[in-house]
Amino acid sequence: MSTDEKSLEQVLWDSANVMRQTMGAAAYMNYALGLIFYKHLSDKTLEAAANVLVDAGEVDPEQVATEEQRQAVYKQYYDDEDAHEDLLSSMDMDYEIKPDFTFAAQMDAIRKQTFQLENLNQAFRDIEQSNPDLLGHLFDDVDLYSTKLGSTPQKRNDMIAQVMTALAPLNLDSHSGDVLGDAYEYLIGTFASDMGQKAGEFYTPQSVSQLLTHIVTWGQEAKKGFSAYEMKIPVLIKELSAPQTLEIA
Repeated sequence: MSTDEKSLEQVLWDSANVMRQTMGAAAYMNYALGLIFYKHLSDKTLEAAANVLVDAGEVDPEQVATEEQRQAVYKQYYDDEDAHEDLLSSMDMDYEIKPDFTFAAQMDAIRKQTFQLENLNQAFRDIEQSNPDLLGHLFDDVDLYSTKLGSTPQKRNDMIAQVMTALAPLNLDSHSGDVLGDAYEYLIGTFASDMGQKAGEFYTPQSVSQLLTHIVTWGQEAKKGFSAYEMKIPVLIKELSAPQTLEIA
């Protein structure tokens, strides 16, 4: 297991520990995956903006070396009427996140103790509406106003702030695999017993899947055009939505 995978698992464990005190595994898995995907989209936005501005000679690489720097530069050029359209066009993203609604912006508010769930909820809605065909209803399962998060608005606010703080150290760019798929598998595999029989019905360890693949393809490797596919659960970015070919050793 690589270092980045351990980091992913540790971050997921930390975030789960925050939520397990008030809800079951099936519920907090929705929150964890939703917030991880939100961070993924946000990080990609800041990275894309930084790359565009560096390539255009607007900023030097050392000016966008940290997340805080990328956030500041993105906001500066996004809010500039003369640069706004060119920036978004050059970024060529399938969605849009306003600077005030990035994961980094929410974390800054958490540190300043000004974080409000309404802003996070608005961030979710903006992302969905920026590309309804691809991202519509993306965050439907992340109910920020559920009493499972706390009996009062302040307790719910604090709970989500704690979860986001636990997820903040996760460097999605450094993860060597499919971070969303790996996160899903880790949560299902680790907490399947807490989720009852339903979880066992759709969680299959990779080792079992690989063994079954070898069994059903035995002797077929030489056939022209023969492939085995694992159809992924529909995910929410284009590059993850295609069937993944399994290599036969």
